[in-house]
Amino acid sequence: MLYMGNYHNSNALSEFLLNNEVHPAGTLRCNRGEPDEIRNPIRMSTGGVATKDNGKVLVLVCKDKRMVKVISI
Repeated sequence: MLYMGNYHNSNALSEFLLNNEVHPAGTLRCNRGEPDEIRNPIRMSTGGVATKDNGKVLVLVCKDKRMVKVISI
């Protein structure tokens, strides 16, 4: 498992690394390579969670005080 910082991480990069047998995980910056469904969750309340996966990569968004976006395989 390779932890990636949010500056370099994106959905496309995670898929590329997975295809080359590297298993990435880490956080995402806002509006940087996440699926459109996750980009702006509609009125997510505190404690809310939204996920999106394409069979290879999972993107998870949760909200406490701020939105936190996590990407994993």
